[in-house]
Amino acid sequence: MEQAHASQYGIAIVSARIAEMVLRDERAAIPIGSYQRAFGVTLSLPSIVGRTGVMSVLQPELSAEERKGLDKRAASLKAALERVRAWRGARGLRNNGDFSAVRLVQLGGLEPPAS
Repeated sequence: MEQAHASQYGIAIVSARIAEMVLRDERAAIPIGSYQRAFGVTLSLPSIVGRTGVMSVLQPELSAEERKGLDKRAASLKAALERVRAWRGARGLRNNGDFSAVRLVQLGGLEPPAS
């Protein structure tokens, strides 16, 4: 993995391992991204992964400071998502999950958030 451009191997290894967890219904506990309805965004939280994908999300005990930080990061992600949706809407693009960074660049990029 010390070679340049070797990160794709790490991604492939992790992807293969997640696929094994699902295929074997391992019910393994790992940090993995999934949509969190309470926050309105996808977050990586400790979760049980098995045949149906993320079967449950473990709720770790957090201090008040940690919970505040998690809430702040989730709000930041949600605000970024809303900026992307507004940008797409202003250009007449559908918000149907049909989105890629390449297409964003082709369309002229995303303006930075207002200060």
